[in-house]
Amino acid sequence: MGSHSLITAWRRFDSKRVPHVLDGDEELVSGGSVTSCVYKSYPAYIRSSAFGVTDGQLHLGLLPMPFVGNLERASIFILMLNPGVGPHDYFGEHGLTEYRDALLRG
Repeated sequence: MGSHSLITAWRRFDSKRVPHVLDGDEELVSGGSVTSCVYKSYPAYIRSSAFGVTDGQLHLGLLPMPFVGNLERASIFILMLNPGVGPHDYFGEHGLTEYRDALLRG
């Protein structure tokens, strides 16, 4: 699985750089084709107008969940924005170090 270009791109992903955008995807976010928001903390998110609202934005302050399954054997890819994004995601990632570390370990 290591030779797939998407896997290589995710291995280079810098989780400390915010907004969380995979190298090569910056144009999608900055070009206006995708609406996005960046909240760098749980308090910033709960004070925002996005709190508790399903707004369809790409939340670039949260870690992306890159893929599930074997990319080299897949015949289709299903692309999703933020399935089920909510306050618990911000609380977990910004308030619980152990949870964030587990996400990064994959």
